[in-house]
Amino acid sequence: LLLEAFTKGSYRTDAIIIDEGQDFDDSWFVALEAALADPDDGLFLVFADPHQVIYRDGWEPPFDAVEYNLDLNCRNTNQIAAVVARIYGDDLPSRGTDGPEPQFIPVESAEGIEKALRGVLHSLVNEGSLARSDVVVLAQRRATKDALVGSSFAGVTLETIEERTDGVATETIHRYKGLEASAAVVILERLETDRDRALAYIGLSRPRVQLVVVGPPAVGKALGL
Repeated sequence: LLLEAFTKGSYRTDAIIIDEGQDFDDSWFVALEAALADPDDGLFLVFADPHQVIYRDGWEPPFDAVEYNLDLNCRNTNQIAAVVARIYGDDLPSRGTDGPEPQFIPVESAEGIEKALRGVLHSLVNEGSLARSDVVVLAQRRATKDALVGSSFAGVTLETIEERTDGVATETIHRYKGLEASAAVVILERLETDRDRALAYIGLSRPRVQLVVVGPPAVGKALGL
C-alpha cells in the first residue's frame, strides 16, 4: 500500500532521511525511494544501528549504498560508554566527558526491585540535584513496568510518559528507544538472548550522565558491574 501510494501519488521530494533504519521492513525502503523526485541523484540517507535490532533477527542494508560508520559516542559519559560497549565487546571511543561510576543493585524479586527503587529515587531526587523530569525508570519487561506505574517510592510517583505530571517517567526500554535523559534506572531481569542484549544496549545508553542498573547478580556480572 505504501509503494502504491507513492507510485500513484504526486508527492515527490529531493531528499529522504530515515532514522532507526534497522526497524524498517525491507519493502519500506523501496516505497520511500519511489518518493524521490530524482531517484538517481536525490539524497537517500539512512541511520541505523545493528545493535538496536529488537523487531527482527539481525539487520543489514537491503540495498547497495556508501556506508559511513559513526563510531563516536557523543551521548554518554566515559563511564557509561564503557559499560554499554561491553555488551557487544565494542571498542568505541567516547567524547571524553567523565561522570559518576555506573551503579549496580543486585535484586532477586519484585520486592527487591521496589526496595532498590526506593533507595535510588531518594538518592537521585530527594538528596541529589536532579529534577524528577531528569530521571527515567526503564524496564526490560512490560509486566514489570505495568506493576510499577502508579506506585510511589520515597515520595516519588512513577508515571508513564504520556501521563507524567510531577513524577518520574517510567517505560519499557523498547518504548523509550531514541530518547534520552540525564539519569536512568534500568531494570534488567536477564541477559541471555540476542534480544536481551539489544534491549540492554538500548536501555543502558539512554542516560547522558548517571546510570543505575537493577537486576539479578548474573546480570551485573555479565556487565562487569
